[in-house]
Amino acid sequence: YFVQLGIWLSVIKNKKQSLAMPSSFPPFSLADSRFDQSTYLGRLKHILHQIDPSTLLATDQELKSSIAKIDDFKRQGKACGHSDEELWNAKKLRDSTYHPDTGEVVPMPFRMAGFVPFNAPIVAGMLVPNLSLPMMGFWQWANQTHNACVNYCNRNASKPTNMTDVAIGYSGAVAGALTISLGMTRWLNTTQSFTPAIRDVMKKVVPFPAVCAANLTNLILMRKAELKDGIIVTDLEGKELGSSVIAAKQAISSTAMTRIAIAGPIFLAPPAIMSFVTKTSLLKSNPRLFLPINGIVSIASFAFSLPTSLALFPQYTKVKASELEPEFHKYGDSILMYNKGL
Repeated sequence: YFVQLGIWLSVIKNKKQSLAMPSSFPPFSLADSRFDQSTYLGRLKHILHQIDPSTLLATDQELKSSIAKIDDFKRQGKACGHSDEELWNAKKLRDSTYHPDTGEVVPMPFRMAGFVPFNAPIVAGMLVPNLSLPMMGFWQWANQTHNACVNYCNRNASKPTNMTDVAIGYSGAVAGALTISLGMTRWLNTTQSFTPAIRDVMKKVVPFPAVCAANLTNLILMRKAELKDGIIVTDLEGKELGSSVIAAKQAISSTAMTRIAIAGPIFLAPPAIMSFVTKTSLLKSNPRLFLPINGIVSIASFAFSLPTSLALFPQYTKVKASELEPEFHKYGDSILMYNKGL
């Protein structure tokens, strides 16, 4: 995770670019992003654009207007009368609010733009030290419930989803999180293999392996149908060409790595930071400040982790036709595309 931070900072330094959004707008395109998706910095800007919390405040009228502008462009192209800036802003609002495959509005708490605001209180609760076993179980359940809803609402929905798989994925994730977190805590409370200081440190990071294991369990069980039936692959214009299991495996693998990357800074950084903060005179004289400061540190870690992790891989992944199943080889070395999901 220090590597993740180092990559981000080195890209900014070497490219001598700012994370600020450019004032000029490129020619509008429905198929492309406003930012270069072949670079990490471009993907980071794209994700920051997509998870902008201000989109959560858009009114129904603004949402309808954004869809109308996109529809105007589909019918009339550049003759639609809308500027590139208007069209890019409309696409930003549409992409952050509507599911790309189903076209349905994603409920506010389960949008990527709502992930930090709605999940941060849960994360802060999980990171409170010395939780009782019932409270630890509650926060793990709350976290996996929210994660399951986010996974479902941001899945690749190019094919129908079996709700039985969703239920199994959710149950498996909750069971995995509770088993690991409660089991490790109980073991650390009874084992004599470590000094008290080391046990205290290990207790603080118990949520990390529990969440990683649960997230991976949730992801694999919820998307296992894709490993059997594949996901839709399109050309660069969006025309469906068929289903690919190879693309599904790549999509799930990259999503799994993203899930682990998201959890790292969230569950490892706050305990490390708070271990230093608690030694300061401020906390020693005002111990009641621990919870609010812990909450602020948790939210800041979450706000850093989400975009930097999602930017590791482009959502719409490009792949050579020759790297997929034989049925796609007739397209030669043409570049095809699939939605890996978030």
